[in-house]
Amino acid sequence: DYLYNSNQVSFNNNNTTLSSTDVQSAIDELYNKCSNIPSVGTCPEGYECTPLTRVTYNANGGTFSGNETNIAYYNIVADNGVIQKISKTSNVDDNGTKTGNMPQASNGITHTVTIEGAESLEVEITYQTHSSYSYVDVRNAAGNTVSSKLYGTTKTKKTYTITGDTVKFYFYNSKSQSSSYSNYYGYYAKIKGKKNDKYIAPLEVTKEEGDYGEPTKTDHTFVGWTLNQDGSGQVYANEQKVMDSLDTESRSVVLYAKWFEGTPTCKRAITLHTETCNSDTSTTSQYCRGDGYYASGSKGTTTITYGSLGTVGQEPSSGDAFDCDVTGNGDWERFYYVSNYYDTSSKTFDNDYYVFIYYSSTSGGVISTENTSWYSGSTTSGGPITAITALPTTSQWRDDLLKTSTRNILRYDTDINIVTSFSYLGKAARLLTFQEFRSACPNSSGSTGSLSGCNYLFERTKYSTSSYSADGLWLETTYSSNSAWELSSFSRSSGQGNVTYASYGVRPVIEIPKTDVSY
Repeated sequence: DYLYNSNQVSFNNNNTTLSSTDVQSAIDELYNKCSNIPSVGTCPEGYECTPLTRVTYNANGGTFSGNETNIAYYNIVADNGVIQKISKTSNVDDNGTKTGNMPQASNGITHTVTIEGAESLEVEITYQTHSSYSYVDVRNAAGNTVSSKLYGTTKTKKTYTITGDTVKFYFYNSKSQSSSYSNYYGYYAKIKGKKNDKYIAPLEVTKEEGDYGEPTKTDHTFVGWTLNQDGSGQVYANEQKVMDSLDTESRSVVLYAKWFEGTPTCKRAITLHTETCNSDTSTTSQYCRGDGYYASGSKGTTTITYGSLGTVGQEPSSGDAFDCDVTGNGDWERFYYVSNYYDTSSKTFDNDYYVFIYYSSTSGGVISTENTSWYSGSTTSGGPITAITALPTTSQWRDDLLKTSTRNILRYDTDINIVTSFSYLGKAARLLTFQEFRSACPNSSGSTGSLSGCNYLFERTKYSTSSYSADGLWLETTYSSNSAWELSSFSRSSGQGNVTYASYGVRPVIEIPKTDVSY
């Protein structure tokens, strides 16, 4: 299929007088001839044509309004440049220049870089750390080490080839940023992707002609488009995702509708929530500023984006945004996938259920930014009796959002039952366990900054602005006889708080069967 170059027809009367009727007749004749040449099709002789990619959208058992298939034509031009992404310590700018001391990372900082479509990655890393107290690892997508503990006080450059489209960098530094032991370069890595032995270049994709609509199918929910009729493989949720998937080698593509039977309780979100970092503290180690959300910070912006859209068709990862129908009325509410379900009786994870956490705290089951105590009775022996009053009831949300209404309340460090068969009866949600939290945020053991990769847990808290009351959220799991685990947005860390303190919010958690989630 081709797009023809536009042609202009000029009229010259050649010193001949023509009547208006003759002129109109000539125009009509030429117009009819030109209009019979479509803008897209086989390139006719004598024309210069641009080859296009034709994408056919197949309803795959569903129907379009009036069409069995929809067709769109895309013009794809590869830029001469190369896609290059950067990973670095926060004391190095985007150009690779050291601007200060290395950050402290006593629990390690992991940064993941993905170049979609790459068969392999070329990684060039420059590093310099203290030989005893700091180092950087280069790891593949599975987390397996490609280079273990790169360190040394001499600035060094190395190049690695990583199979696949993803590389992970793990940086460790046990010394404070103000320490002389941290006065080193850190690391700066440049990552390029390759496919068919060629560097992946940015593409300019424009739709030249045609369109498609979202299909419908009785008793099914449309999920997106796949290259395979059976729904397997990558799923493209919208037109932009389809365009991003195309490359200069694609000329004729058929995409099939993927269907979810019935209506899911939770489905992948297509947009993300944002807030502005308005933390009133000038200290750059606290709240959202501690994660670099300011003009000269590591994020280079004051806009906080919560969670990620993830990859449609693949099982969710921590922080993937979902919209869930918790009322049964089609009122979709924002949740974030945390982990698989942790069974406090068997003390094991159940991979058949997903755990989702609400984007806000609640009070009396209604969205709120207020605080409450874990238990006003000053002991953990009875469980989070006060905290659960903030949760939605089964008259406010659906009554099938929890796998069971009774749970054991555990002390994390020993897994001892503090309360056996604690009742959530009448509640449509529960509190998050420490085990689920640690599964989602494995580098979080209590030190400042350890929750930087899980800031979706701090939406609508003091993390973004002091106008919100809640400093963080309570967890279900106890810490001692009079304290429970909490997550602090001030230090972005996990810790323990006296159960009587009304300093943290209660964020509802629901448990949804994997079969009832469209991901």
